[in-house]
Amino acid sequence: MNNEGWNPEVLQALSLEKEGLQLSDIFPRGELLDLKIKEKARPAVILVEGPINPSKIVLEPSANGIKHYPELDNHINTVWNEAEKKFKEKFPAREFTNGLKVLVREISVDEGKVIINTGITDYKERIATIKPEYQIAQKFGLESVSIQLATSSIILTGDNKIRLAQLGSKTDEKNRVGGIHTVAGLLEMKADRTPLLPTDNIVNEISEELGFETEETRKLFVPESVLGIVQDPKIFATDIIYLVKTDVSEQEIRMRRGKSDKEVGLIFIDATAEKINDALLVYAKTATATALSGLYLYGKNEFGNDWADYVRKRLTRRFTVWGRLDTTSNEFPEEVRKRTANRLTRLHG
Repeated sequence: MNNEGWNPEVLQALSLEKEGLQLSDIFPRGELLDLKIKEKARPAVILVEGPINPSKIVLEPSANGIKHYPELDNHINTVWNEAEKKFKEKFPAREFTNGLKVLVREISVDEGKVIINTGITDYKERIATIKPEYQIAQKFGLESVSIQLATSSIILTGDNKIRLAQLGSKTDEKNRVGGIHTVAGLLEMKADRTPLLPTDNIVNEISEELGFETEETRKLFVPESVLGIVQDPKIFATDIIYLVKTDVSEQEIRMRRGKSDKEVGLIFIDATAEKINDALLVYAKTATATALSGLYLYGKNEFGNDWADYVRKRLTRRFTVWGRLDTTSNEFPEEVRKRTANRLTRLHG
């Protein structure tokens, strides 16, 4: 495609000399219910930074839920009814059901322990409150958002590779297809309406996605530390990111592919400063916040603050470019904007 559609005003708007994101906006420190810092944050807010001994992550369950208002309840019911209608049109023989989820209410650090106060929410509340277009956080506050707790993993193999997942066509966000994610999943609720232990949850997720039996996974894949707890600034999902180490090689993991649930693809990157830096830049737009955060926190822990500062500077430019393209050139196809953003980022990086 030629550049006939680019006028001087658009090119000027894309200039990196204009005001854009600040370095402090990239992986900023913040609190769970701090909405202001999340308005400019990219790609995630770091709530707690590790490394932390997994035994120091303590859940304090309660039966409390999100804060309700009559207007909010009407909205939740409307979204749920619309979702049910679409589901039945697509899957007429299947039942559309709700389910309990773990709500994050507060995160604090006390005497070396990270205490996560949890409550109870459900899928119905989740789909109606987390989507950016609904603006629930701005209207009612983050106490009315179904902030759900999840566990995620950076898996370091025996041959020094980081195992990640690659998003396929099943993802709800079609612009992220081909991007990277982690082996992860929402924290499950037990029969007594309390959360499963986070370490048990991540082991179960690894077992399902990699094709290893549960007990085999417990022996071979060790959640060695917690790299951090992060929050997506758009949908507010909150992840405990584990560094999981194993003696199993990339080849052995690939050989188990047939026994996994095959929900996501496989991707491996060398656990070196250069390769992790490259992955963060290449997948900056399409990766999930959790994947970018996990790679960044692992790299910072392994390679130091200078490496981390360099990555943040590059990501500042990359997200600035993307933001300007999204606001000034929506008439251009996504693929054109993607190529242009990548090209400009390289030029100004």
